[in-house]
Amino acid sequence: MTPRRFLAALLLLALPVFAQDFGIPNAVQPEDGLLLAGQPTARQLKDAAKAGYRTVIDLRLLGEDHGFDEAKAARKAKLEYTNIPVSPDTLDGATIKYFLTVLSNAERPALVHCSSGGRSGGLYYAWLVLENGVPESQALEQARAAGLQDPDLTERIRELVDELKASRRPRP
Repeated sequence: MTPRRFLAALLLLALPVFAQDFGIPNAVQPEDGLLLAGQPTARQLKDAAKAGYRTVIDLRLLGEDHGFDEAKAARKAKLEYTNIPVSPDTLDGATIKYFLTVLSNAERPALVHCSSGGRSGGLYYAWLVLENGVPESQALEQARAAGLQDPDLTERIRELVDELKASRRPRP
């Protein structure tokens, strides 16, 4: 096991234990009130709502097959639902800013998901760095432990976060 994989495994173990993942693939709770995951089913959304979840943020592209009408299922379960389409090819700073705004204003607990958890982990990296001031290396390890695995997405997210950080710095 490489040192990086060992550190990622340790970080995953350090994530808070979440008693209920509702059977959603790749679900992890990296902080209180936030569940990052792969694609839930309609039943899993209903179970999350019964357990007190208030918000669903869907990062899948509109053309991706969810297997059901997720917006309708979320509304039926009385969950706030927002779709923010994310792919490595189309991701931009405006999308990251929108995600940060939505997550900042989301009623918690919140479920953020994509198909596998990778995009969720990627945008969690942006959340950690831009909204919580977590050092980039630490945020990257936490994002990887939470599902970020795709090298193209990792590179794109890091570039955009660097650009957004630079645009926030006061100019002399």
